[in-house]
Amino acid sequence: MTILVQRNSAVSATLAGNQLLELQVPKLLDALPLLDDENGTFTLPLEAQAQPLRFELRAWEGYEDDYRTLTGSGYTNLQVACQAVRDQQRIGDPVIVAMVADSEQFRVELQLPAPSPLRDREFDIAYDLWIVDVGNVARSNSTLVYYDRTAPGENAPFTFSGPSLIDREHLEANAGFARLELPRWADLRLEDQVQVFFRPTGGALPALPTAIIAITQANRLLPNIPLLIAERLLVSGSFEVSCQLRDRAGNLNRASNLLPITVDLVGGEELLLPIKRIEPDFVSIFGWINCSSLQRATLDPWPDPGIPRGMRFRVPLPQDGVSVGDLVQISWQMCRDSFGRMPISEPSLLPFEPTPMRADGIVVMPFINELIVEELRKVFEPGRDPFEGSVNVAYRVRTQAGRWRTSAVEVVNVSLQRPGGGVCSGPWITEQVWFPQNRSLIMGAYEGVSTGGPAELKAEEERRQEQEAKAAFEAERNRIIEQRSSSPTAIGKVRSASGGLFEVPGPLADEFTIVGALPNNAVVRPNEIPLTAYVEGNENDYVYIEVPRWAESGGMDYEGSRDQVRLIFNGVPWRYEGEDGEPEEDDPAEEARRGEPFSLPYPIDAAQPFPVQIQITPKMLEFLGEGIHRISYMVMNDQALNPDPSLPQRITLDRIPPSNGVPPLALLTPTVPPPMEAGVPIFTGEYLDANATVTFPIPPYVVARAGDRIQLLNGSDDAEIVPLTVIWPETDAVAPAPQISVSAATLRALGNGSHQLVYVLADRPGSPSGKSIGYNFTVRLEAQPGNLLAPEINNPDSTPKVDPIVRADLFPVTDLTKVVDIAIPAYDGSQPTDLIEVTWTDGAGTPRIITPFPFSTGKVSVNWTFLSVPDSRALYTASVTYRVLRNGQPFGPSPAASPRVDLRIVGPVNPNEPDPVNPALTLLTVVGGSGRSPDNFITPLDHVVENDGTIRVLDGTIKFTVYEGAEAGHVVTIFYGGQQVTTLTLSTEVPGEVVDFNLSGAIIQAQGNGVIPANYTIKETAAATNFQQSLNTQVNVSAITVLMRNFVWFDYTQSVPAARQNQRPGTTTNLTGVVNCSSMPWNNINLILRDFRAGDPERPEEVANPPVSVSLQAGDFVTVFWEYHSGSSLGDLAAPTVERALPEVQVPAGFNPAAGVRYPIRYANDLFNQVSNPPTPVADSIVCRFSVRRGTNSWISRKCLVKYNTRQGGLVCTGWVAS
Repeated sequence: MTILVQRNSAVSATLAGNQLLELQVPKLLDALPLLDDENGTFTLPLEAQAQPLRFELRAWEGYEDDYRTLTGSGYTNLQVACQAVRDQQRIGDPVIVAMVADSEQFRVELQLPAPSPLRDREFDIAYDLWIVDVGNVARSNSTLVYYDRTAPGENAPFTFSGPSLIDREHLEANAGFARLELPRWADLRLEDQVQVFFRPTGGALPALPTAIIAITQANRLLPNIPLLIAERLLVSGSFEVSCQLRDRAGNLNRASNLLPITVDLVGGEELLLPIKRIEPDFVSIFGWINCSSLQRATLDPWPDPGIPRGMRFRVPLPQDGVSVGDLVQISWQMCRDSFGRMPISEPSLLPFEPTPMRADGIVVMPFINELIVEELRKVFEPGRDPFEGSVNVAYRVRTQAGRWRTSAVEVVNVSLQRPGGGVCSGPWITEQVWFPQNRSLIMGAYEGVSTGGPAELKAEEERRQEQEAKAAFEAERNRIIEQRSSSPTAIGKVRSASGGLFEVPGPLADEFTIVGALPNNAVVRPNEIPLTAYVEGNENDYVYIEVPRWAESGGMDYEGSRDQVRLIFNGVPWRYEGEDGEPEEDDPAEEARRGEPFSLPYPIDAAQPFPVQIQITPKMLEFLGEGIHRISYMVMNDQALNPDPSLPQRITLDRIPPSNGVPPLALLTPTVPPPMEAGVPIFTGEYLDANATVTFPIPPYVVARAGDRIQLLNGSDDAEIVPLTVIWPETDAVAPAPQISVSAATLRALGNGSHQLVYVLADRPGSPSGKSIGYNFTVRLEAQPGNLLAPEINNPDSTPKVDPIVRADLFPVTDLTKVVDIAIPAYDGSQPTDLIEVTWTDGAGTPRIITPFPFSTGKVSVNWTFLSVPDSRALYTASVTYRVLRNGQPFGPSPAASPRVDLRIVGPVNPNEPDPVNPALTLLTVVGGSGRSPDNFITPLDHVVENDGTIRVLDGTIKFTVYEGAEAGHVVTIFYGGQQVTTLTLSTEVPGEVVDFNLSGAIIQAQGNGVIPANYTIKETAAATNFQQSLNTQVNVSAITVLMRNFVWFDYTQSVPAARQNQRPGTTTNLTGVVNCSSMPWNNINLILRDFRAGDPERPEEVANPPVSVSLQAGDFVTVFWEYHSGSSLGDLAAPTVERALPEVQVPAGFNPAAGVRYPIRYANDLFNQVSNPPTPVADSIVCRFSVRRGTNSWISRKCLVKYNTRQGGLVCTGWVAS
């Protein structure tokens, strides 16, 4: 800050004493973010250069204190004047704004007109600021802005080179990319772009470049810039390829040559399938890598000990040409756009040493900070730009034949924007790693870019800093020595031995000792401060200097004063508590930490022990940055006030830990590699017997120095496995290949199972790194499961299951024996506690894992619930394998058993699967042979009596309704009483169509009376095993009868002698009862069904050999058979006009045999051969009989005749009431 004017008012003086207007530098609003190679000068993009230059200023340091001072002095309506300054000249008029109480609300935007003419030029931008009517004009520190009007390599033609043919062989040799090269140009800068255009031969130049390659820290020092173009951006054809250069300001140089190139993407092997994203853990459900993805990829503790830490993807397996165990690498390239077309840097192949393909296909990108966060920081500024881009992800596989094959590229979007604003942060980010200079070292080790560029840059920078520190150290020593030799000191005096006042010069002792720093040698940096010295608490841990006795600082006039010893850092005296000077402390507690200078009463007591110890406190170290510093001291009498400085010595502050906040990589494969299984090292008993010590190389890491140490820990509980061990001896100038050895006994003590080794690095001062990425391995000490045989597919009784598995094997589901057993044969090295994990793969190739069970159990069962998923009508050959799990380690899989599964059925969906009886199938309808019995009843109407008196049942009919889903070739089988009736193979039948089948009387007669079930089955083919079956149609059969003595009594209002009952058809009229108008037939004709009693009329032919007499019982089923004979009073027509079997009724409980069963016949036109009610008067006859069905027994009475007459005076009964 420069004070231009200082007014002499009291208020101005007060404000000046408070450091008025500690102004902030202007904040440019339209400039591009500052890059490492711009040396603090901001670049203005082309589109902004012709516009006014806008910049913002904010409240100065102490703004609110000044506001309170001014208002407390009576000032009101305070205003601040601001004026833009360019190259130390004020431009335009001042801008006056209100000075408000809240410093956060004080913001002012100033503008400078665009320079004219526009040309390459750098400007110094600042502003003046003063408080109106108060004064104290102050000028801010300046910021530099560059108007860049020159294109990269302007007026210098550039020639790039590449192959004349880009084919499969070229792509495979370059990890799936086409490779061109361009020599670096003289004024190359970060974020310059090479835009590559593929113009079809003879065609027009495309509007957009095919690819854009940006200059980054990784490629900026290469003599030739590699131009890597992803295969997915290319198409086959003949092209003239050119390129142009564009800098970040927007200047273009189009002066390249034309390169004829043929692209042939047809020949050679096809690309492998694109990599799969793992959702939602590592890629969101919308397909983005976001904050949650980074958190999952860096969890600590790591939840997946069998898989390395990092961003996880999956190689599609199985895949033609790729096998488990092939070497695989993932290709990773961040882009600044959302389409994978604008790369930020060259692709990285990870891991650096290809690893065997895992059985699950998982590949990992572990460098979350280096290859995602820091890549985006190259082109975006948090808080100003959206932290979004994309990444091109692919993989390549080195097959067992030794050839590399590359996959197609998958573009994944990346957003590190938090929903509420800002950029997400987490354990992958540390303060140190944010600084761009650390990126070069990280990428030099991790990406293998150019053997020395970035790493040498860092080393060169450190050497430069150390040389500068050494030069400053020597300069300060020389200055002090020269000062002493040119003029005698006025205060450095010693008394003469006689005690007189004769004074001679006496130099200050310079060879003070630094105590508590680490020991020096020719390799390490001087006087390194240990980590414990930075922490307040135990003063015994502080570093201090031992100051020898110094010469007197005054004469006898100064008795009662004190000599002070004050520390000096880098030539600047330390400000002690309560003293004036910089820096000020706002916090009283922090001010107190500045301490007091060491002092002794003057003159120094001869008995005072020397040397005295002066502490270098943690507060002092907080103000020193990383690197080498100068420390000295001065002695000053507090009254004479003449400081006498010592010569300086050097101390080194190193608080940056090894690996600089980035989790170190996992330990590398031991020098004697252990056997591997699915990419996992296996430390077997045999291996540990042969290797008493296992030596792990330690991967490269940044900030490696002499004196670095390593501590090895158990990844599961952080228990120490190897204590801190030096990996770079302090006296070695050249770094050795770091490694750590672990005894076989230590690895054995971990026990069988999966384990993880992590380590922590510590430098010589003691700063620890974070825990490394885990090295995952398995310890296997005993005989391992081997010689696995295929599983056995058995019945529940352990007999082999005969193919195929059908529905009958699985129903009913509640029957625990209706299962299929998967038995595990004995295998080598088996243990009862081994877990068996069975995988059942169906015909679609979908594997399903059955819950593991102990080997001691011997088997696991699968039932309908398991086998019917996902297709309950499937037909396939299964693949059944198993793995042995021991201590979480899998062995296998076994050879496969291949049982056939046949669950096929046809017809509608059964709601009761797998029950074969399907209620959705239409029931059969059974019709008796006479056609006069109700449906599903076969009654005596349906039989005839042969001449020899035997009963012959007439053939009936079975009606079948074609089901939904019926197709030609389906087979329908009809059953009656469990006996097959017939089979039909469908051809042209359609759903809903009714098909009649003959039901022979012989089958009916063979099944007998009773309730007989009738049903059908349907199958896909005649050879099919599975079927669906309809519900049973219950057929009531009473056609096979025995003649009984019982008869029908006609009960009507005019009582008739018993002799008129039980009259057979044909009986003369005068012997037969009559139902007439007096009987009121419109109110029912009542029949009485009862036992035969003594005195009842008998028929002559039955006297000698009477039929059986049946005593009715509750529960019997009785059926009345009705005949109506029109035009005959004798009931003797061969074909009755009406013949019916009336509804069957059951004799009720509490039946009274004396009363019999009353069976009312309600008047109905169809029973009496009438068409209207009241009916036409008639003189006809009725014949009735009834049957009794009891279980499978059936009896029937003889027919009984009654006359029927409704004529009354030539008309129908006069009292007829139509109901």
